[in-house]
Amino acid sequence: MSNQLLLFLRLRLDEDEVIACGAAGPNARFGIWDVDPWYDGAGERCDLRARGSGVLSGPTGMAVAVVEHVARHDPARVLRDVRAKRALLELIEATPSPYAEPIMRQLALPYADHPDFRREWQGS
Repeated sequence: MSNQLLLFLRLRLDEDEVIACGAAGPNARFGIWDVDPWYDGAGERCDLRARGSGVLSGPTGMAVAVVEHVARHDPARVLRDVRAKRALLELIEATPSPYAEPIMRQLALPYADHPDFRREWQGS
């Protein structure tokens, strides 16, 4: 198992966690982010609401598809994803397996655009 790859993944998950917490605002209760589409006559636009956190609400000036994507990947979901991936990494560390490296490589693929990502991690 590659310690460098494991460290890389942990650092990326730490970054994801910090960004998600920052997006939710200080003392946030991670509410549900949702979309309120409306038509302004010039094209599709919509509001993005962060219910329960008071972070943002109102017109975005963005297309509905963009706001739907942002709402789907709200801070609460990102934090759940981070917890799940950390749990997987703990399992990988605790249970030696020939599959550890290929699994970690797959977990690293979303970060392929990060400057610390190594080409050899792309694997098959």
